[in-house]
Amino acid sequence: MQKQYWKTICGFVAVIGLFSGCNRVNNPEEIAMLQEQSNAIMAMATETVPTETTTTPETTTVTTTTTTDLYAPFIDYDAGIDPDKPMVALTFDDGPSEHTATILDVLEQNNAHATFFVVGENINTYTGEHIKRAASLGCEIGSHTYDHCNLTKASAKEVDNTVKKTDDTVFDLIGRYPYWLRPPYGSFNDDVRLQIQKPLAFWSIDTRDWDTRDTASTVNTVLNYIEDGDIVLMHDFYAPTAAAAEQLIPTLIEQGYQLVTLSEMAYYRDFQLENGMLVIDMHPDEPSYYPTPDASNNTTTVESSSEEMTETVPCEEAMCTDSVESY
Repeated sequence: MQKQYWKTICGFVAVIGLFSGCNRVNNPEEIAMLQEQSNAIMAMATETVPTETTTTPETTTVTTTTTTDLYAPFIDYDAGIDPDKPMVALTFDDGPSEHTATILDVLEQNNAHATFFVVGENINTYTGEHIKRAASLGCEIGSHTYDHCNLTKASAKEVDNTVKKTDDTVFDLIGRYPYWLRPPYGSFNDDVRLQIQKPLAFWSIDTRDWDTRDTASTVNTVLNYIEDGDIVLMHDFYAPTAAAAEQLIPTLIEQGYQLVTLSEMAYYRDFQLENGMLVIDMHPDEPSYYPTPDASNNTTTVESSSEEMTETVPCEEAMCTDSVESY
């Protein structure tokens, strides 16, 4: 039985006019409203909707509607991943930054993988080397848009531009495009999911590291709630998060978890991916996800996140306020 949310999502009311286009969120009241939406999505993980599923016997495949290997999932087939043992996906948003190297060091020391959702504007000559190194270590590079854009408030052209610019920037560095996209602010709707033509990554464990900036809090949140198939949300933009990774990665391995990329988890769990699907976790018995939306009924909007306010990407000067420094 699979946890699916296509029925529940229709109960959400579209959030009206909090912000437009690719402007960043600065108002604490708006942040609180977005967090309430995030909590509602996470609460839906307790609901189970029976559904018929179709599987292919004796095969392990990841399906996608893309037509080129340059957009295919990246899987390190030589990593020795055991599909019968527990696995979790550590994911890091908003980088690359000066702290990404620390996380890569501990991943390399432990032969572990992670998925990095990069912001295109943060990629330069220096940080681009972190992306190259991550890929060489078997890590996966996903997109977090070029300018941390709220995709549900952007025009179709803006969505295309912010996704394509990041795709092209990553391709120039590692010779392949990001397969996954994580929507900034956790904000998505059916129009966005259908337009982007990528699987979208949500999360099942929210460390709120962007808010606490506290190493112990991040470590305890993960260790207290982690289970097989979880997707963990962190940000490689903060030094306390990098310090948390130095503790978490060896500890999780000692506890018997394999640290894999999102695509590796999908591959070894025979979790069938499709463009437009939004994945919350890949628990072995009841994975949680929104299936690909029906193109004939694509009016639902959900805005939610734990990462509403970061100092990751400089916003347009006219839109910035001092409050950006505080969250």
